Amino acid sequence: MPFRFIRESRFSLAFRLIAGIFVINVFAWAVAGMALVQSRLDREDRARVAAQNLAQLLDRDLSGLFERIDVSLQSVVDECGREQRKDGVPIPGELNPFLARVRSRLPEVEGLRVVDKSGAIRYGNALPRGNVNIADRDYFRHLRENPGAEMIFARPLIGRVSQKWTLNLARRIDAPDGTFYGIVLATIPLTNFVSRFSTLDVGPHGGISLRDREMAIIARYPELSGIGSAVGNRVLSPEFRSRFRAGLRSATFYTRFSWEGEEKVVSYHRIGDYPLYIAVGVANRDFLASWWNIVRLTALLVLTFTLVTVVLARLVLVKWAQEGEARDQLRAAKEELELRVVQRTAELSRANHLLKVELKERAKTVAELRRAEELQQLSERRFRDMLESINLAAVTLDQHGRITYCNDFFLRLVGWERAEVLHGNWFEKFVPQDSAPLRRAEFEQRFLERDLPLHLEYPIVTRDGSRRVIEWSLTLLRGADDVVTGVAGIGIDRTDQKSLEAQLRQSQKMEAVGQLAGGVAHDFNNILTVILGYCALLEMSAGGDGTHRHEIRQIADAAERAAALTRSLLAFSRKEAMHPELHDLNGVVDKVKGLLSRVIGEDVSLQVELSALPLVGKVDRAMIEQVLMNLATNARDAMPRGGLLGISTELVDLDEEYVQTHGCGTPGPHALICVSDTGVGMDADTRNRVFEPFFTTKEVGKGTGLGMSIVYGIVKQHRGNIHLYSEPGQGTTYRVFLPLDPAVAAGVVPAVPVPERGGSETILVVEDEAPVQGIVEKVLRRSGYEVIVASDGKEGIELFAGNRDRIRLVLMDIIMPGMNGKEAWERIKELKPQARVLFTSGYTADVIQSRGELADGAEIIMKPVHPQALLRRIREILDAPAARG
Repeated sequence: MPFRFIRESRFSLAFRLIAGIFVINVFAWAVAGMALVQSRLDREDRARVAAQNLAQLLDRDLSGLFERIDVSLQSVVDECGREQRKDGVPIPGELNPFLARVRSRLPEVEGLRVVDKSGAIRYGNALPRGNVNIADRDYFRHLRENPGAEMIFARPLIGRVSQKWTLNLARRIDAPDGTFYGIVLATIPLTNFVSRFSTLDVGPHGGISLRDREMAIIARYPELSGIGSAVGNRVLSPEFRSRFRAGLRSATFYTRFSWEGEEKVVSYHRIGDYPLYIAVGVANRDFLASWWNIVRLTALLVLTFTLVTVVLARLVLVKWAQEGEARDQLRAAKEELELRVVQRTAELSRANHLLKVELKERAKTVAELRRAEELQQLSERRFRDMLESINLAAVTLDQHGRITYCNDFFLRLVGWERAEVLHGNWFEKFVPQDSAPLRRAEFEQRFLERDLPLHLEYPIVTRDGSRRVIEWSLTLLRGADDVVTGVAGIGIDRTDQKSLEAQLRQSQKMEAVGQLAGGVAHDFNNILTVILGYCALLEMSAGGDGTHRHEIRQIADAAERAAALTRSLLAFSRKEAMHPELHDLNGVVDKVKGLLSRVIGEDVSLQVELSALPLVGKVDRAMIEQVLMNLATNARDAMPRGGLLGISTELVDLDEEYVQTHGCGTPGPHALICVSDTGVGMDADTRNRVFEPFFTTKEVGKGTGLGMSIVYGIVKQHRGNIHLYSEPGQGTTYRVFLPLDPAVAAGVVPAVPVPERGGSETILVVEDEAPVQGIVEKVLRRSGYEVIVASDGKEGIELFAGNRDRIRLVLMDIIMPGMNGKEAWERIKELKPQARVLFTSGYTADVIQSRGELADGAEIIMKPVHPQALLRRIREILDAPAARG
């Protein structure tokens, strides 16, 4: 009876086990099937989203491309309008570079060309050798016949220049009178679109196509039969056709193309506001390929699960009997093991208590050590952070001079990386070679004696070879046992301070020279005025006597050279008052050419190339001649064995970018004077100092060092700039930029000097220097004028008051003892507001300014002045309208 009960119990358990396994397997198959169905739906949704995203991406990409091309074509149209001559024809030499720059910003465009109204290609890149005419093209005729037409897209065709399938985009160009001039044409190879599409993943059986407004294919990827094979294909599926005809700008749908036999998810979008569409198709079998793999794998897994469950059920039934016996044995072993665990647990509890006590003591010791280490690290970190944050050089050396530490400021100062500096020898890397052995020996000796100086100053060498003067503060470093292990130094960079001190000394020296030149100028100019005046009188008295006229001319020439020397000294100190007049710089260079030929000697060839355009500007002719003379003299000295001196002129237009790049000048038209020689050239040190006063490379006694300083001062007085280009053995080129007024650059002709002629008017001469007063009186009287002479401002006022109705002009020195010229003139204007004055002065401009600025528009002529120049200036003032006074 018990045996039968056991058999029935096992049979019941086996039945329930098999039924449970069956239910589990049915559930597993059902869950797998539902998961596969949901997975397929998800993949179909993802395919739709992928197609939409790709279509939108290509829409934005191509819309941006066509917009950039449209803007570029419009810029070419505008440029053609600006560059057309009077006959309506653009200048090729200026339009082709512009087209090249525009095309460089459009890498997708293969050709950018301008076609004239006859259909001939005139400008652009890759121009055909023969005559290529596109007047028969539909897009050319459309633009020619439709004024105001926007950019158009032509049907794809094989280009007559490139012989490739291309898509052409064109815009109309109108002549200034509004008539049709031609078109500007941008050519995009269809291969460009195919390459662009090929970068997107649409699967092995998917595709991308670019279509026109009638849904005809322009370009397609992949191209099954070569580029252009599908051009013009308008075949659409019913689903595609119905949505397009409904006027939808974009749509996504399932369809099957008859010529492919593929079921696809298709998404199309109109490209911006352009008459083009982009269509993206993703094949069902591409996006479901991985799903079928999952189906097969899932079926295999569920089948395997079923087999495993059946096998496990069989094993369970077999082992149930064995487990019953094993369960009794396990119960007995368990009771014995529990007893042993209780005993062992008690032993471990006692040992654990002792271990906790020992670990607690050790943890306390470790915490104390860690705290001490953290405090030490914190102190070191604070000290290191402080050294890294200060703008001072920090370096530590060991006893042998090896670098053990340096901060970031020091690295920035010397230009080396930290890895290149650490562990290197200080004296080999940073101390100048001429003093390194001595400083190294002194360091080692003093280190042994523990007697290093607390402060010292000497230069160090940076990575680029330049030197920086550093003031060091030193201290010895000691170890834990108080043994000296090295030295630490904190350094202050004194280089800029030293440079500023040198500049201050130089500036003070220059100011002293300038004051000397300004002080000498007045008396010297008065003397020269007398000499030049009497020379002029002697020339007029000499008549036809050629011998005496030649000797008088020699005296006058010497006086003119002395006056030029005075102007040079004042130009050097930048105190010379300029006399700017309208001059064509071509004429200035051409006139001085003969003199330069005599200065440079027979062994130096002079080559002059003048601009075909007039370079008219307001300059002091004498000063510009002085610049050319000094540059030519410098070039001659640089060519001891002869050579070539070249002088050229040209018109340049400095833009804002050039001014910002070079940090000087003002934008606008400039005259460029280039002076080049084939001499010995200059090294970098000479180039950096060539414009310094008193700097010369010549032997003692053969050069003053003022020539190039005078050049620099004159150019700066003219608001110009001078640039130097030179290399040893390669000659030297000076480029002088002189600004031209826009009105002058547009074609204003320099004023023709007024001929020297006298008059019968009465002139009041107010001059404190008796010799100057005498020569001025004689010159004026010989020219027919009546002259009233006063020796100072007060006398001049009295004489004017008694002769106010007769006096037509007051010729008056500005600076005189007692009442100066300005004060006297203000009193004279009270007596007769419409009175006229011509001031004279032998003082420099800065001295005149210090005595009180003259009113705007006041007439002034600087001494020394030639009699003819004085007569011409007086005549100009007397002949001017009355309101001028």
